[in-house]
Amino acid sequence: MIMNIFYKIVLYFNLGLLLSLFSISQNLNQTSQPIELLWADEIVKSDTTGINIREFIGKVSIRQGKVKLFCDKAIQNLDIATFTLIGNVRILQDEMVLTSPKIVYNTIDGIAESFVSLKIKDKFATLIADKGKYNTRTYIADFIKNVEIIDDTVNIKSDTLSYNRISRVSDAWGHVRVEDDSMLIFAHYMNYKRESKNTKAFGDVYIKHKNRRSVLTCDTLFNLNSENYSLAYGNPVVFFIDSSRTTSRLDTSMIKSDTIEAFTPKGSEQFIFKKKVELLREKIAAKCELMKYFRSAEMLELRENPVLWVDSTQLHSDSITIYLENNKLKKIQSNNNSLLTSREDSLDADLINQISGYSIVMEFEKDTIRYIHSYGNSKSLYFVRNDDNSLAASRNASDNMDIIFDEGKPADINWIGTVAGEYFPETLFTGGVEKYYLPLFKLRFDKPIKKSLQNRE
Repeated sequence: MIMNIFYKIVLYFNLGLLLSLFSISQNLNQTSQPIELLWADEIVKSDTTGINIREFIGKVSIRQGKVKLFCDKAIQNLDIATFTLIGNVRILQDEMVLTSPKIVYNTIDGIAESFVSLKIKDKFATLIADKGKYNTRTYIADFIKNVEIIDDTVNIKSDTLSYNRISRVSDAWGHVRVEDDSMLIFAHYMNYKRESKNTKAFGDVYIKHKNRRSVLTCDTLFNLNSENYSLAYGNPVVFFIDSSRTTSRLDTSMIKSDTIEAFTPKGSEQFIFKKKVELLREKIAAKCELMKYFRSAEMLELRENPVLWVDSTQLHSDSITIYLENNKLKKIQSNNNSLLTSREDSLDADLINQISGYSIVMEFEKDTIRYIHSYGNSKSLYFVRNDDNSLAASRNASDNMDIIFDEGKPADINWIGTVAGEYFPETLFTGGVEKYYLPLFKLRFDKPIKKSLQNRE
């Protein structure tokens, strides 16, 4: 009993003396905060090969300013001002706890580095990785390999990640995967600001919006969540997924362009597609230089040299508007210099039926065409075969025109207002039928080709 008391007195004395010498040497040689040894069951001092080493064993507790270090064993290198902390390592700073089997702590710059697994947990987030550094002065963690950060709003996985505990900004590189309640993002690099939820993503970006059932792919994305605004460029393509479909094919509609802007306040989502716009969905395809999609209203506006294909029919106009109902094609309306063309005979490419007018409206039922209306200065050119199989062309003009379809094929045509008509038998087709085409005639052969959606989940 007396020997135990004597041992503890000697230990406390040695610890106090060592602490005094240790603090003085640190203050004399470094500009960092002094080191305080709070506890160790055993202290060993050695000087091998000219290196000043101290070992602290058993319930080691060290403090430097607001940083506390705990471990089973600590090896201090006085020459390079480091502690190698081994076994049940914990570093505490404010509300943060860093844990690892082994950490090297530099007392000059306050950097804790681990080459094995480590974990940081604070009031707002949890970070884990195979290795990394944490700077107790800048509050920045730089983690490498199998990195994951989890907080109350987002989960980020990547190869490399830098996280600022003060600004709560994350920079992630390599196989980045980000998920929150509303979206899932993949990219090569991403910057995420926790407070605003604003995001920047670069390199093979893939974004799935869970609530809107859409997927966006691009090279570069800027998402200002606080302003309900996104900008995507670098081969952006957006796929709109029809939740009513029961087949395994997901990409029911596709729009691509040079640039996509999205304004997404709840209930009034609007997408703007600029330059080299291409639209593809099950029944239609289109090209233009400017397109606006109003998701809630289920309406698409095509501007700047638009052209639209519905099966074998092609529509040209100064502007074209597409109306959907429950994601089904309801109506297509064109305004000013409208021209509708369709081939009569797939074996004779020159036999092209044509309708022109100021405005052309196509109405659909269950995605199948039912009516075509032409309003204002309406003209038509139709190629027909007579009973003797001879070919003829009928060209008519009127104020307005209605065409009724049955099972997708013309069944009845009505010319409304003042009507003028011409009939051309096949004997007049010498030299080609192009001379009978309507004045607004044009035809394009660059129908968009659908791009497949690669599922990356």
